[in-house]
Amino acid sequence: MKVYVHLGSDQLGDCIAWLPFIDIAREKYGWDVYTNFYYKNLFADSYPNLKFEIPSFYDKKVVIDVFDREKPLQWSSAHVLGLDYVEQRPRFNFKKLKKIPGNTITFSEYGSNYCKSWNNPIGWFKTIQHIKSIGYEPISVSKEPTLLPNVIDYTGLDLLDVCNVIYSSSAYIGVSSGLAWLAWVLNIPVIMISGHTKRYFEFNCDVRLGPSEPTCFGCYNDNKLEVVWEDVWCPHHKGTYRQHECTYTITHTDVINAVNYVLKNSLKI
Repeated sequence: MKVYVHLGSDQLGDCIAWLPFIDIAREKYGWDVYTNFYYKNLFADSYPNLKFEIPSFYDKKVVIDVFDREKPLQWSSAHVLGLDYVEQRPRFNFKKLKKIPGNTITFSEYGSNYCKSWNNPIGWFKTIQHIKSIGYEPISVSKEPTLLPNVIDYTGLDLLDVCNVIYSSSAYIGVSSGLAWLAWVLNIPVIMISGHTKRYFEFNCDVRLGPSEPTCFGCYNDNKLEVVWEDVWCPHHKGTYRQHECTYTITHTDVINAVNYVLKNSLKI
């Protein structure tokens, strides 16, 4: 049976999350699977039995999107494909990567929307200062230009080049974004800063920093709320002093402690 698996999102994190279950379904059901997966250049060589193209005709179409925000992101793919959900890290061909020498930590200030940002006004600056003070070079790998001084600027690179940089680093620091998922795929320790999602939604990363009650958090995971990706999406406290308290209450000390923990446990310091 020729099956077209259509992804309703072209976001890097969504696509990475859903990919493994497409191949599991192909093997389980004996399907001939085509998909509009958007990052063929990164993953096609690791999934040779999937066809990364839109077919001219097909016997069946399956649409994958975020169907239930109160479940993990990967659950949506498993659910619609009739599979049991167990977290799955996508395969990746590490042979095509090139290690860059040096002690580095990669990071990205950005997610796909401003609400994902770490809104502590001094957080990133203090974290970068600490990284440099312990003998590591901080490297920005965002698609967007970095706003931080005294960092190595690798922004706007092709994603395969980004993979090389992240793969060569001792840790990755970022928000709930596709680059965090990519670092996870590359087996690099991930320090994730997130307030708009709850802990279960993303993958099981090395350190996940978020607020705890009574601080407001996890609005994205409330199915009763309409998600509006506006410039400032803060459905409970927009325009008040509590706007984005879910991340501005996360301190640079929290992140610095996480950096030290990850480096110590990976025998880097």
